[in-house]
Amino acid sequence: MEEKYKDLYVIWNQQGVLKDNLIVISMLVKANITEKQICKFYQISLENLRWLKKQYFDFAYAFDKDNITELVECFKTLRQVAHGYSKKVPRKQYYKNKHGEDKYTLQEVEAWFEPDLKSTTYILEKFFGANWRNDSEVLKIAERKIESKKEEWSNGNFDETY
Repeated sequence: MEEKYKDLYVIWNQQGVLKDNLIVISMLVKANITEKQICKFYQISLENLRWLKKQYFDFAYAFDKDNITELVECFKTLRQVAHGYSKKVPRKQYYKNKHGEDKYTLQEVEAWFEPDLKSTTYILEKFFGANWRNDSEVLKIAERKIESKKEEWSNGNFDETY
């Protein structure tokens, strides 16, 4: 590696934040933030950025408008919340030692998170149509009312010249 370039990829990988930072960059790109603005934020030059993109495929992919990694992760999370899931969570178990001092131990306990009806409804509506909305019947009635009150415009007998 040339000494003049800051290798953010290696730095972020060593810090354990590589994946998160690449996802953030991908989201910034989708929000139409320029490479110049991203370079300014991460305190690197455009030349350094171009070098990183040449060196590392996933760094370049973060700048690709077709990158849907974060969208896929969001869908997975939404689906998981909609269906319910279990997760290990740390719990403190308090006790008194033989000297009467308060102590605790950390244990991981499997916790169940109930399915979320709003998430389920959202998935059904967005991906399977408006018939799955909670208020789909109300919408159908409103559409019928609008259809029945539609005005018909005719090309009447008037002179279009002014």
